[in-house]
Amino acid sequence: MKKFGKRKLQFVILALILVVSAGAYATVKRLDLLEEATDEPMTAFYVSKESVTSIKWKNSSGEELSFKKNGDLWELSDDSEFKVNPVKLQNTLETACDIKSHDLISSVEDMSVYGLTDPYLTIELGLDDGSSRTITVGDMNEMSYDYYIRINDDTDVYTVDSSFLTPFSFDISEFEDSVSTSSDADDA
Repeated sequence: MKKFGKRKLQFVILALILVVSAGAYATVKRLDLLEEATDEPMTAFYVSKESVTSIKWKNSSGEELSFKKNGDLWELSDDSEFKVNPVKLQNTLETACDIKSHDLISSVEDMSVYGLTDPYLTIELGLDDGSSRTITVGDMNEMSYDYYIRINDDTDVYTVDSSFLTPFSFDISEFEDSVSTSSDADDA
């Protein structure tokens, strides 16, 4: 009888372990599904890039780049002879005009907590209706490596992936169109 009791106890323990494991597995799967459902990025900011007539950005050191649209072509705001690389500028516009975020911090009262009173980067978009939009980039979150951004004077703060800054990290030479014409090739 003792052997039967010992086996019965082992069976009950194994059954209990199985039930707990199945419950833990179901919970983990459910959390994964919830995470996937909420991991969709939200739109923090959007304007049609076709409606943008100017773009300028200024970093915390005071360095600034500014471009304006002249007809269908883009030019450097203070040098109309500068040949702008249209692909590079379009990539920059795409980044600034359609900003996705995974996190929203609503109704922030103290923007300095996120580095938004003394910003790392300020981007200003001029639109064809005469209005403008300002995107302010503040501090980096040390845990996620995301940056905090604010749109205009809104009280909401969003986070963006650090790759958002890439198009705004180039100097002017990166925006120069280096495509040579056939006459340039003949001269060489």
